[in-house]
Amino acid sequence: MISATDHNRLLVKIARLYYEQEMTQGEIGKRLRLSRQKVQRLLHQARDQGVVRIGLRPTMGIFSDLEKNLEDKFGLREAIVVESNTQDSQLTVARDVGVGAAEYLLRVVQSHDRIVLSWGALCWVW
Repeated sequence: MISATDHNRLLVKIARLYYEQEMTQGEIGKRLRLSRQKVQRLLHQARDQGVVRIGLRPTMGIFSDLEKNLEDKFGLREAIVVESNTQDSQLTVARDVGVGAAEYLLRVVQSHDRIVLSWGALCWVW
């Protein structure tokens, strides 16, 4: 049985190898003579005990919390919230939303997909 100090030292060592040196769990296991599953359990333990803290620093104009709330509330696969500089001009808001939609489509549309746009009685298919 190892001491609490040795156990904590092992948690820190494994966390450094994984997060700072970007070694795989298998590589860490080989190096430290542990199974990959043991390395995985120790990494989870390191997070649970606060040895490792993972945080995100969203950039300005990114609304990930709001997007997640919309996804959860409406059962969406993905929601995208875009920022618009003015609420007075519907044209400006439409342009900003259009840019966000175009960027989304460039990321997700594949060659075999069909796109259908509809607004009232009009419908376009590509």
